[in-house]
Amino acid sequence: MRVSMIVTCNLCLALRPLLPLMLLLIIVLPDRTFTMSSSFQVERIEEQKSKDNNVVVLTRDATSAMTEEQQECVNDEQYDYLIQARKLIPPPVESIENGDTESADWWMEHSALLQRAWTQWHQQQQQQRSLPPLNVNSILIDHSLHRDVYQTWKEPTLENEERIHRKWEEVLLSTTSKTTMTKTTMPILNYDNDTIKQEQEQEQHEVFRYQNFLTPEGVQVLRDHLDSITYDSGIPTRRPNAMNRHGLLLDPTVPGGVGGNLPIHNFLDILVRDFVRPLGRSFFPTFCGNSEDDIKHYAFTIRYGDDGHDPLSTTETGGDLELKEHSDASIISLNINLNLPDEEYTGSSLYFVQDDGDKKERREFNFESGTALLHRGMTRHGSIPLQSGQRNNLVIWLHGKDGYVRTSSYEKHEQLTVSERWSFI
Repeated sequence: MRVSMIVTCNLCLALRPLLPLMLLLIIVLPDRTFTMSSSFQVERIEEQKSKDNNVVVLTRDATSAMTEEQQECVNDEQYDYLIQARKLIPPPVESIENGDTESADWWMEHSALLQRAWTQWHQQQQQQRSLPPLNVNSILIDHSLHRDVYQTWKEPTLENEERIHRKWEEVLLSTTSKTTMTKTTMPILNYDNDTIKQEQEQEQHEVFRYQNFLTPEGVQVLRDHLDSITYDSGIPTRRPNAMNRHGLLLDPTVPGGVGGNLPIHNFLDILVRDFVRPLGRSFFPTFCGNSEDDIKHYAFTIRYGDDGHDPLSTTETGGDLELKEHSDASIISLNINLNLPDEEYTGSSLYFVQDDGDKKERREFNFESGTALLHRGMTRHGSIPLQSGQRNNLVIWLHGKDGYVRTSSYEKHEQLTVSERWSFI
């Protein structure tokens, strides 16, 4: 009887210790054929003689080998968090007020899985390198503003601050004619109680606008990254805030927020540290008078109108249409229009409210692609209904630890100095 030895393991050297055993089997059982599998198990293959004395080898059913392969796939999937996350069906978003706790238990339950999925997706993105670099530089940020901001970081003086202030337009007129820099440069002895109160009221109503805060290229690059997160990752994301239902929650510390230490997170950290925080302190020194007041930030995107991708949309256009009058949960808010230059829309104008006791003034205006608005979170605002198209925005809120938002003002002697405003304290 012919005896065959089939060795199918790639690690041949590892099989050398088994050769004596195999020789023994050949001697003891000369009428049996054996095969060595890749799992290092010796399997007996029965032989039968046909009528013409030919040897017929009866092997195991091939389905058993397929079962092992399927089991390996199952085991792999247990560690493929991205596959698991994409199979999740998130709860629908419905509330247009107080929606920050909507389905909170579901997002908490799946938080660990989602964070692992974001990390895995980020690793895939790094290998593919399909997205353009996202950096806080003069290519993405207006060159003039970028230059003056970093010059002020090098030389934090009132003159350099004033150079930055002149680039911003005050779009919600205050109740007095004093400018912000007049307040910061006047000697303390010239201040009386009425003047301080008047200036506190002035700061409370100021809204500043910067055209082309983001360059057209900056808007495009930022949208590329955000759209990839939204449409390519396939990972469920939580609603951005209590009132907006459509957009991205970009805070990885909140269950359901975009995680994974993506380039967008590094971009936001630097943008807040180098631009938003010192600008907020500089424009609103009466209210940002302590380094703990704005130590944390919360960032998100919002979308008004239909993008054609959202199967969970609950309005006729697929997205939110308007935003009721409200105040933000922040001490400082920065709002940037992320529409591409060719993405037009009608309606959806923003309005801000100035409340002077018996008189309530509402100012409405549009802001174009790349334009930024800077204001106190307590300044009430909203948006009128969208008529056509789509509007996209990036919003950054500054606040203290654990969501603390200070609303009372600081006395002149308590406020940060210009050097403290432009420092990492």
